[in-house]
Amino acid sequence: MAALTLPLLFAAGMSAFDPADGLLMSVAYSWSNRNPALLWRVGRFEERHPPVTPRA
Repeated sequence: MAALTLPLLFAAGMSAFDPADGLLMSVAYSWSNRNPALLWRVGRFEERHPPVTPRA
């Protein structure tokens, strides 16, 4: 029984996280479709402040 504990906890966590992530992405995409002007502003911000990426 102890060998199944970790896989079952992982499955339960992913089952809880997946719908929450789907809801968040649904809200994010509907926001961008409702107001494209704000999406343009976000894009302009990202051009001026690119994300930091690790160097290989």
